[in-house]
Formats: sequence, structure tokens, C-alpha cells
Amino acid sequence: MCFSKGLPALQQALNDGALPHKTLGFIPTAGDTYENQYFVEESRKRLKLYNIKLINLYAAKETQEELLTKLNSVDGICIASGNRTFCCTS
Repeated sequence: MCFSKGLPALQQALNDGALPHKTLGFIPTAGDTYENQYFVEESRKRLKLYNIKLINLYAAKETQEELLTKLNSVDGICIASGNRTFCCTS
């Protein structure tokens, strides 16, 4: 389940019980192409308001085994704001 559609989608998933462990994989690298990446930290802060545990995912910097282990431990994925086509290639 991907939660890059915003907080309303996250709230709905919480209401529906779709996040039983309240854990999301957080991909911060969509902001890497911007000098000022304030929005990445803003995304983190908003998600933590929902008592969500975030596990950082760095697709281009981790081994396949590391990523699979992390992906198997989360309920969904959230890509921080920014250039989402860049998020998995940096």
C-alpha cells in the first residue's frame, strides 16, 4: 500500500485497520534533486502525528536483501514530496 496520495489516504487506512503495526517505509530521496528539502522533514513530522513508525528506505543505496527485509517489516510505503521519478535512482 502506497501512501503518497496524502494524509487523507493514510487516515482512511488507519480507520480501516489496513496498518495493523502502524509502520511505514519512508522514501526520503524524492527530495534529493532540490537544494532546500524542508518538505521531506515536514512529511516526517506529519506522519509522526499519527503515531506511525517510519523505516527509511534508500532503494539505490541498500542491498536487495536489506530492502526486502525492510519491506517485509512495514505495512505500506510513503514517498516524501519531491521528484518521485528520482526517488529510487539516487
